[in-house]
Amino acid sequence: MKKFLMFVSVLAVAGAASTASAMDRSGKIGLGIQESFTTGFSTNSFGDWSLKYGVASNMTGQFLVGFDYGNKAINDAINFGARFLYDVVEKENSDFYLGLGIGWNNDKSAGARILRFQVPLGYEFSFSGLPEVGFSVEAGVVYDYAKDAKASRFASVGGNVGGNLGLGVHYYF
Repeated sequence: MKKFLMFVSVLAVAGAASTASAMDRSGKIGLGIQESFTTGFSTNSFGDWSLKYGVASNMTGQFLVGFDYGNKAINDAINFGARFLYDVVEKENSDFYLGLGIGWNNDKSAGARILRFQVPLGYEFSFSGLPEVGFSVEAGVVYDYAKDAKASRFASVGGNVGGNLGLGVHYYF
């Protein structure tokens, strides 16, 4: 909860100093982090490295990879995935999007291999003084299939902010 309040406070201060504007990101590459795609089946709790590409003004492709290596007794995991995001609502200062994603987690220390399908719901915006940086907040629903246990689950997923919201920050080239 503290992280969420800190995030809202930072946004309020930044919002008071600047106005936001939606950007046409077609043909641009964004590099950053995205928190909510793999949260919930990995010890990687700070999100994944993310690469976005603007396919069109309202469509984005995203590739994600995250890892948690160290002491083999504690952690030895890698996860990766891809998502297609579509802007449902494009306003002057923001974009509301939904999408479809698929991911794979291989956690050797826990003996878990999980296939994930995700439907993210998100909101991305940029400040007019800093148009190349996109801030996003998202949540969504997931279907996980644990290959080794032959078990599945359907759940909502987010990130570490308040337990339900995942954050993302991308720099667009």
